[in-house]
Amino acid sequence: MSHAEGQLNEAIQKTGVYQAEYRIILEDNKEVRWMNDFGRVTERAAGVRIAGVMFDITEQKRQRSSETILSALPVKS
Repeated sequence: MSHAEGQLNEAIQKTGVYQAEYRIILEDNKEVRWMNDFGRVTERAAGVRIAGVMFDITEQKRQRSSETILSALPVKS
């Protein structure tokens, strides 16, 4: 079970709130994209219903990675 699946199951069984960050690989061009999901269980009586949003955070991940690499470089005086 992936971390995202575990978060979803915990939301359904206990907390009612879902949040997960994970990567996907697009089938057409094999590009890696990072996603961030937020959701809330809204109904359990007639089956589980979850309302939420999904954000593509790939550019933010790339920016943070670039900043980390740049901060590790020595500074010339």
